Amino acid sequence: MKALIFALLICLAVSTASGFEIVKQCGRGYVADLGNGKYLMHLEGNPYEMGYQQGCLAPEAVQKMTKEFVKSVLEGYDIPEDIIPGLIKLGKEIAKENERYIPSEFIEEMRGIADGARDRGYDVSYEDVLLLNLGFDVVLSVAYPIATPIVAWQDKKGIACDGFVAMDDATSDGRVLVGRSFMFNPEVFHEVAMLIEQYPSRGHRFVSVSAPGFVGVTAAMSSAGIAVGMDMVPAMNTKPFVSGMGCLLTARQVVQYADELSDAVNMIKGSKRGVPWLYIIGDGQGREKGGAVVEVSADKFAVRYMDYEYPSWAENLNLPKQIEDKDNLVVLANHYIVPEMYSAVSYAVKDSLWRYETLTNLILQKYGSIDVETGKELVDYLHPPNYGYYGQDENIPVGASRTLFDLTNLELWSLYGMYSDPWANWQLRQEGLVTGLDKAWKDTEGRVAGPDWKPLNYGSPIIDREKLLDAEEVQKLLSVDGNYVEQCEKAFIGDRDYAVQHFRFNVNHDTARVTLFADDQNDGLEIYAWNYNTNDWQKVYGRVYPKGLERITFTVNSDFIEDGKLDIVLISEAKWRFGMIYDKACVRVDYVSLS
Repeated sequence: MKALIFALLICLAVSTASGFEIVKQCGRGYVADLGNGKYLMHLEGNPYEMGYQQGCLAPEAVQKMTKEFVKSVLEGYDIPEDIIPGLIKLGKEIAKENERYIPSEFIEEMRGIADGARDRGYDVSYEDVLLLNLGFDVVLSVAYPIATPIVAWQDKKGIACDGFVAMDDATSDGRVLVGRSFMFNPEVFHEVAMLIEQYPSRGHRFVSVSAPGFVGVTAAMSSAGIAVGMDMVPAMNTKPFVSGMGCLLTARQVVQYADELSDAVNMIKGSKRGVPWLYIIGDGQGREKGGAVVEVSADKFAVRYMDYEYPSWAENLNLPKQIEDKDNLVVLANHYIVPEMYSAVSYAVKDSLWRYETLTNLILQKYGSIDVETGKELVDYLHPPNYGYYGQDENIPVGASRTLFDLTNLELWSLYGMYSDPWANWQLRQEGLVTGLDKAWKDTEGRVAGPDWKPLNYGSPIIDREKLLDAEEVQKLLSVDGNYVEQCEKAFIGDRDYAVQHFRFNVNHDTARVTLFADDQNDGLEIYAWNYNTNDWQKVYGRVYPKGLERITFTVNSDFIEDGKLDIVLISEAKWRFGMIYDKACVRVDYVSLS
C-alpha cells in the first residue's frame, strides 16, 4: 500500500509552480521542472516535514550523495580504496560526537531525509546524512594540520572557489549582486544538483543551489535578501576531530535566520568551529545593505567589510594585499587578506593569488556597469576555454556551481551540471511579514506589537512568546516584597545567545520616566521601546554593561504611549567564556518605578 501511495504521488504531474510543471509531490513538497533539464525542489513545513519531503522526493539522489559522493571526496585525496570504508565509519563516529553542537531543528531535518528515503526503499541512515553534512569539516579538521605546509610547498593549482559582492556605484543600477563560485569534486554532484527552495515554519524562506541530502547550504539566498557561501582556506589553526556545526550548517543558520548583515556576521562569530573557512555574505534588503568576507579559523576571527582598508603597518610584510580599492566591492578567493589571520599559520598559494587578482581586475574594468549578464560572466570567468584553466572543451562537468544572486530583486542564476548547460533561474517570493527568529511576535494582549523588529549591530535576539511577562508577573515586579523577575537562556553554540524580556506598563501621562535596576548576569544590555509614531522599535537606552545592581533611568514621550500603554523590551547578550563558547544570557530586574 505504501509503495502504491508513493507511486500515485510521483505521477501527479498536473499542477504548476510559478508556471512550471510539477513532476513529483510529497506532502507540501514537490519537484518542479524548470526546463532544459533543470529542476527545483520545494520543501515546506517544520524541520522533520521538510526533511521527509526531500528524502521522499529524491531518494535515489540522497543515496548517491551519502554513499558515492562521500566516497568520491575521499578518493579525491588519493586515499587507497581499501581503507575508505574504515574511514567512513570513523567519520560517522566523529560526526556523532559533534552532534551536540547542531541545533535540534537541523538534526530533525536530517532524520526526516533518512526516513523519507528509507520509506521509498533506499538504503539511507541518519548517520549517512549527518556525515554528508559535517564531512567537509570532519575531514579538514584532521587534514589541514598535515596538508597546509605540503600545499604551500607544492604551490600548485587546487580548489578554485571565489566570489564577490558589488553594489551601488559598482553596478549599473545600484542593485546588490553577489557572485559565488563553489568548486569541488564534480563526481555525483553534477548529476543530481538542483535548486532547493525551502519555506520553513520558522525563519526566512530561502533557495539554495544544492543536491539532495544536504541540510546545510553551499550557496543560498533568503527572502530577507541575505546571500551566503563559503571558500576553503588551508590553515593549521584547527581542532582535530572537532567539526562544530560545520560550515554548511552554519551557512544554513545564517540564510534562514539572519535579518541583517550584522546578524550573519555574529552567527558565524559565535559558532563552534574546528576548521578555517572564508564566508562571503551579501545583504540587499536590510538596513545594513552591503557585503563582507568573514575570515575564520578554529580560534581566530576577522571581518573584511566593503570599506575595509588594508592596514599600513602590514604593507611591508610578505603577505597578500587587498587590491580592490572601491567601497562598493569586496572579492575573495582561497586565502586570507586580513593580516592578523596569518597567525593561524596559513599560506596563500600562487593559484589563489592569481584568481583573486584576475577576478578583481575584471570586476574593476566593469565597475559601474555590472548588470546581471556581466555579473554572470564575471562569476564564470574560468568557463572553458578561458585561460585554459579547465581545458578547451566546455563539455565537462561543473565542479559544483557558479551562481549570481540579485539580492535587490531576490533572483538567482546558476550554472551547474555541465559547462555547456543553460543557466537555471529562480526568483523568491517576498514575505508578507518579517518572520526571522520569530520577530513577528504577539504581545500579552494578543496583538502584533512589532512585526519589523530589527535591533541593529548586536546579532539576532530571539523573542519567545512563552516568556513574555504577563500582568501577574509585572505586578510581582512592581510589588515591594523584593521579588524580582529573571529570565535566563542557555546559550550554547547553535542555540540561543540572547535573553529577551517584554514589559507592558499602564501609564497615566503623556510622558513616562522609567527607573529600573538590572544586575550583571549578561554581557551587555539594551532597552527598546515601541514607537507608535514610526511603528518601529527604537532604542531608548544602551548599550550598558551592568556591574552589580545598575540603576538605569530613561524618559519616553507620547510617541511611545498609546491607550495608556507603554511597551519596553530588554535584550541581554550572553557572556562569552572560554574563547568562542557562550555561557548564558540573563535579564534580571529587581525594581521598576514609573513617574
